[in-house]
Amino acid sequence: MKVQYKREMRHNYLILNAMEENLESFEIRMLTCNSIEGILHFRVKRGETCHQYYYEITSKQPLSRLLELKEIRREELGKLITGIGIALNHMEEYLLQESNVLLEPEYIYIEPDTYQVWLCYVPGYQGDFPASMGKLLHFLLKKADHQDNDTVVLAYRLYQESQKDYFGIQDLLRAVKESQKGEENHPYQNQNSSQGKERKEADWEEMDAVFPEKEESSAACGVLLPAEKEKQVIQEKQRIETKGGEKARRKKGRKETKLAAGVLAGFLLLLPLSIWLLLGKTGLELYWMELAAAQGVAVALYILFLIRGRRKEKKTEGESKNSRKKETSSQWYMTFEDEGNEVEEREESQEIWDKKEKIRSGRAALWAEEGQEEKTIMAACEEAGNTVLLAEADGTGSMSHLLKSLDPSVEDIPILYFPFIIGKQEGIVDYALKKDTVSRLHVRIDMEEKGCLITDLNSSNGTSISGRGLEANESCLICSGDKIQIADLSFVFY
Repeated sequence: MKVQYKREMRHNYLILNAMEENLESFEIRMLTCNSIEGILHFRVKRGETCHQYYYEITSKQPLSRLLELKEIRREELGKLITGIGIALNHMEEYLLQESNVLLEPEYIYIEPDTYQVWLCYVPGYQGDFPASMGKLLHFLLKKADHQDNDTVVLAYRLYQESQKDYFGIQDLLRAVKESQKGEENHPYQNQNSSQGKERKEADWEEMDAVFPEKEESSAACGVLLPAEKEKQVIQEKQRIETKGGEKARRKKGRKETKLAAGVLAGFLLLLPLSIWLLLGKTGLELYWMELAAAQGVAVALYILFLIRGRRKEKKTEGESKNSRKKETSSQWYMTFEDEGNEVEEREESQEIWDKKEKIRSGRAALWAEEGQEEKTIMAACEEAGNTVLLAEADGTGSMSHLLKSLDPSVEDIPILYFPFIIGKQEGIVDYALKKDTVSRLHVRIDMEEKGCLITDLNSSNGTSISGRGLEANESCLICSGDKIQIADLSFVFY
């Protein structure tokens, strides 16, 4: 399938060659005359030799790009499945078939802010929707955040559902809904927004109306976790039970301590009182040394009792903390069938994970140390009237680069690793440009054998290299000294 991207004014389009010869077909008329929620806006452009489908993708990002260096979490996975379900529901209202939907990650578009889902409906395309959904869930299983147990359990359950002979979208939605029971958050819900709460209730009412829940339990549905996951669930239950037992033992120990304190107080009071009643004042004067010794022994025994109880309690708390730490630090690794080499995939996933961890932990330190050092080198070179590569300046052959701003109010951007994404959406990009004209994900810079490659990430206001504008998703080699225009911000690449 030939794919093109094009920018027209402030709109970006995904372009596919037409697969339907009859441009007046029912499906094309439904798509062009209606705005269907969850389906990319569609129009047909007639040509002399061939016709093309135009899909508007302005301000949206493909799922494959969002998950390049970021694992998907349970909340996002729930949003994705729910969004697909809602889109299929609206398609049914317009008598459109699910087999015409492209479910490959590069054709599923996402709103980065809300994680709203937009599907690509292709008139004339006949695919196998259940098989495509199974491949999508297999892809999401590999992209799941293996540090989060809930995410892995939901991803594996969805994948297992897709392996059944007659599974439907209602089975996937039921799995998502059950994973969210007891929580206030929902896929389309903004945590601090009443509108988000109303949207959540409306979405679930819509899903319940179209895909009513079956009254059978999850066990009756045939949902089985793998052996490792069942073991993990059992261990979690045992941990909770053990924690409850620990609390009960601590409560019992405190009661015993209070009882011992009461017995000691009674002994210290009753012993001298008994001697005074039996022998009077003379008895107290006669046996005061024995009485003092007995009271001292009683106090010492009580103190030893307290110390022993406290040590036992600390030991129990330490064992509990170590157990929780061990459970938290353990990773969930999934084993599943794949056409490729599993060992290579595992090594690649670990390499990506290590790279991301390095980016997370070292970004601030790198910018503070290496970035400042590079700026100093650049300033010294400019004062000398010559501009040299940073790698040449420090003599180390480093692969670090710099986008030097031509606007004094905008900071330079040190590029210390690859791939490097620039945009205004914090938490996703590697450098956030706080400018309204900059898209959430604007450009990506990669390192290849020939040199650095810059790619426009479907930005609204575009990217220019030395005066030449890039099309949406177009890539271009850049060299030292090239002027790079990101929206209305100008930089020079070194």
